[in-house]
Amino acid sequence: MHRMVWIVLGWGLAFSIAVSLYLRLVGITNLVGAALVGLTPLLVIPLVMLFASAWMSYHGPLRIVALVLAVWYFFTFTFVGSIFGCGADDPATLTHSDDEISIYNHNVFYLEGNPAEVAAAIIEADPDVIVLQEVWPGFIAALENEVSLTRYRFRANEPRDSALGLATWSRWPIDEARMHSPAANPVLTTVIDGPGSLHGNGSFTVHNVHTTAPQVSSSQWDDDLEALARTDRTNPSIMSGDFNASSDHRQFRSILESGWTDVHEPKGCGFDATWPSGALSPTPLLRLDHVLVTNHFHVHDTRIGQAAGSDHRAVITKIHFE
Repeated sequence: MHRMVWIVLGWGLAFSIAVSLYLRLVGITNLVGAALVGLTPLLVIPLVMLFASAWMSYHGPLRIVALVLAVWYFFTFTFVGSIFGCGADDPATLTHSDDEISIYNHNVFYLEGNPAEVAAAIIEADPDVIVLQEVWPGFIAALENEVSLTRYRFRANEPRDSALGLATWSRWPIDEARMHSPAANPVLTTVIDGPGSLHGNGSFTVHNVHTTAPQVSSSQWDDDLEALARTDRTNPSIMSGDFNASSDHRQFRSILESGWTDVHEPKGCGFDATWPSGALSPTPLLRLDHVLVTNHFHVHDTRIGQAAGSDHRAVITKIHFE
């Protein structure tokens, strides 16, 4: 009877793990499915329990299934690259260091974020371009009064009395800025006349995005991500923001499949997470905040920054023209 308990438990775990990995593969739009798929990295816990059950039960077929699921899980999350690949390039290998662009992306948390803490985090990161989500009028007013940020003279501010406010600041001229809505939530698109003596005028486009959260509307969340996958990649472009999705969501992977590169992927930083931060969790569990680039750029370095009073941590990256 003791052995039978282990067998039943093992097969139950195996079925749950297989279903979760399958849903991650094919994608799902409803809220419960999106939440469960986002947590698939945590399947390592039931996977360990499955191996314990298979071992204690002495059940051959269960052991084989456990091994197959472990291999599937391993190749899904590419742990080797995550552990050993994360880190900056050797500066000596950079061929266009004068064309480097550093980006600071942060969802500052509507009505909760601390402008002074965010300003301090920005100064510490010393980026060229600042991309912020969930900014409201009072936050922008306080940030503009921060003397330490005067180097960012070029500013596209679209604050809102809601979580839909966006702002993009740059130390280089912003030639164009427009707020538009390709789907449910707005996108702030700016054209920045950046570095690039080797590449004409070095201009590039920044799309500041914040998709609908699936708990607000799973269908709008799906529409937002689908629209972002259609974003033009002809010219050097950066898509940065809170996507409310991780690489475990099929809808987000469709953006990558369309030709965008998540700056975490070339660096092997698979374990990096940005949400939730603070009281909600002792450590972030999901990477919902991303910086994506077109194939005009090489990723030099990527890291997770401070929360600075937000429930999201910042994403900080350095890229340069290929």
